[in-house]
Amino acid sequence: MDKLRDYLKCYDPRFLAWTIVGVAVLFVATFAAFAFERGAPGRYACAAVQAGSLGALIVSGVMRTRHLDELQRRIQLESIALAFAIGSAVVAGWGFFEHAGAPRVDWGLWVWPFFAITWVGALLATRRRYR
Repeated sequence: MDKLRDYLKCYDPRFLAWTIVGVAVLFVATFAAFAFERGAPGRYACAAVQAGSLGALIVSGVMRTRHLDELQRRIQLESIALAFAIGSAVVAGWGFFEHAGAPRVDWGLWVWPFFAITWVGALLATRRRYR
């Protein structure tokens, strides 16, 4: 538990709680959209909630990094850069496979969770380097 607390020490509990709420709203809106047909006003309302909650999550994450010290900022920057490089390579690489005949992936729904998971992995690896 101390190791997990060490990884999350740059984030206060209020920020983490709001992040969990934001992700929950995003998922609820995503699954609620399936109850409506494509083009229905309810589906557009769910899309607006999804876009708003995702935007709020991104902005709050950026705002939170402004409160970090220099080392934590460097770790975050390297982690984000690594996640961006890996994520972009996977998305672009899968595009090549789609042209070859692989099934199409709806990246609109999955690209941000994929990038977030990649960022967490890169964060764990980058933090080990600075121990």
